[in-house]
Amino acid sequence: MNILDIYIKKLIPYAIDAYVHVFGEEYRSIIEERLNKLSWVYYSNIGGVESYVGFLKECK
Repeated sequence: MNILDIYIKKLIPYAIDAYVHVFGEEYRSIIEERLNKLSWVYYSNIGGVESYVGFLKECK
């Protein structure tokens, strides 16, 4: 599990509410289903990767 998963999973309900606000309450179930099935792809620059490696070393 990626440490960033924790933060993104906490934000999914806010994303659902935003999409429902735009598309309407009648589409809530479809929006929830699709956002909960997404695979999140992360991008980190070299500094971000070094920071993540440092975090893993501290956890060890």
